[in-house]
Amino acid sequence: MNFRNFLFVLIVTSCSGIFISCKGEVKQSPAKLTNTDTTKTDTTKKEVEVDPGTSLNDLARFFAGLEPKSDKKLMALSKDSVWIKHSLLMNKGFGNIEKNRFSVIRKWRDVELKEANSQNIKNMFYPLSGPDFLNAFILFPNHINYMMVALEPSGKVKDVTKLKNDDIKKYLGNISGSLIDIFNRSYFITKRMSGDFSKWKIEGNLPTMMVFLARTDNTIKDIKRVAIDSTGKLLEFDLNAVVPKMYISKGVRINFVHANDTFERHLYYFSTNLGDMEFDNMKGLDTNKGFVTFVKNYGPFNSFCKAASYLFHYGTFSIARNLVLDNSKHHVQDDSGIGYKFFDKTKWSFKYYGKYSRPIEEFRKIYEKDLEQAMKIDSANVKPLPFKYGYHWGKGTVSMMYAKKIVK
Repeated sequence: MNFRNFLFVLIVTSCSGIFISCKGEVKQSPAKLTNTDTTKTDTTKKEVEVDPGTSLNDLARFFAGLEPKSDKKLMALSKDSVWIKHSLLMNKGFGNIEKNRFSVIRKWRDVELKEANSQNIKNMFYPLSGPDFLNAFILFPNHINYMMVALEPSGKVKDVTKLKNDDIKKYLGNISGSLIDIFNRSYFITKRMSGDFSKWKIEGNLPTMMVFLARTDNTIKDIKRVAIDSTGKLLEFDLNAVVPKMYISKGVRINFVHANDTFERHLYYFSTNLGDMEFDNMKGLDTNKGFVTFVKNYGPFNSFCKAASYLFHYGTFSIARNLVLDNSKHHVQDDSGIGYKFFDKTKWSFKYYGKYSRPIEEFRKIYEKDLEQAMKIDSANVKPLPFKYGYHWGKGTVSMMYAKKIVK
């Protein structure tokens, strides 16, 4: 299989396990990224019309099956039987995940990732993320800036206050339908990401991220479209604007406040090809110098990879892989993230969890004998993993690795 066909099968981001309730514990002062230029840029073109009077937070809650708090139009729509059925469906799906998985994962995080979450690191980087804000937030709840990167566009968000009842029913059905894999197996299936999101007509990752923010007790304050210029500066646009095509990496910034906090945090999502070379008319990092500069300036950060299609195992993703390795202080992943052989053992210390298992059939050729051997040699210190994770959600053993940069 040639590289392009391989990418067609594997590329695009996978989301991992989904988590609902997270405690915000940040003690730092709130701050947006200090290395960016958030100069507002005027434009007359419109991406999608969201009425300025419509509460974006209540819109997120409406999508998520939670009652709106202040928007009168959305509050009225939530009395309709269509939304009530949607709410029951969403509550059941998220409730089952909470009951069966999340309490265990939070307890594990508080013990095993305590150091990563106690240091004064404000930024978290999640490459190949899809819309999976949930994993980022539950594993690293103490950060102010979360940067997620994937191929899919941030997309549009429909203002349901402007839709007819039948269209609202279809749109809510599309949102819940797009989450079927989340409810059934706890992550988005890589191969179906672009197809399903097109099928369900939610037009990008923004609506899903809004749902996940609402379901993690966060209040959305504002959403802006953003882009990175050729020098690595961040430019800001109105939510309804069309970002000029001249910018390679573009997406959204969602400003939010957690229920336990009084200060603002920021979720950045960029639609970007993380491969070294151009793919599907999207420029690779070999020519996308602005994004590379932006990520370097964004560090140091904590990073995370999960259900990442093993893309970072290949030489064709060397630039992004090195961005993670060079700028991370702590890195958490399952075996589908960065290949163990790429970690400089003189610069990283490791903790292992679970038991190494060969990749599932789709990725059977990615067998890490060195990782398996390392876990056997250090078997006395390998801790059990009390939950299923990633591609081995059904059968098979699961392994995770926590790598910490050695300070010299």
